[in-house]
Amino acid sequence: MPYPTIPLYGPSKTLLRKFTRALRYEMKRAGVRVTCLLPGATATAMHDPEKVNLALAIRLGVMKKPAKVAKAGVRALFNNRPVRIPGLLNKFVVYAFPLIPGSLIYAIYKGVKRRELKRSR
Repeated sequence: MPYPTIPLYGPSKTLLRKFTRALRYEMKRAGVRVTCLLPGATATAMHDPEKVNLALAIRLGVMKKPAKVAKAGVRALFNNRPVRIPGLLNKFVVYAFPLIPGSLIYAIYKGVKRRELKRSR
């Protein structure tokens, strides 16, 4: 689902999941395996270390190390699994977040932005 500040991120992930499912079906006859990896938050250089404490996020299980995510994806591919979602928290997010109304997400976003503005003054 789309979220404030990243409106195309969620829908593009949905497209990739559906495309992977179709590709898996089409390529099965040719003996090609296709697995959809839903990595969740991964501790990469994409995250600004001044804004995100990667070590703490990994310790709390909010983020995974890239090597663990890659290993899970490769293992799933070789085990011919259609989808791999590493981590319990990530599984929860994948299945629970789509149930949250968009209006609630937007209200939370507005509240967070308001607090950030107050702190910056």
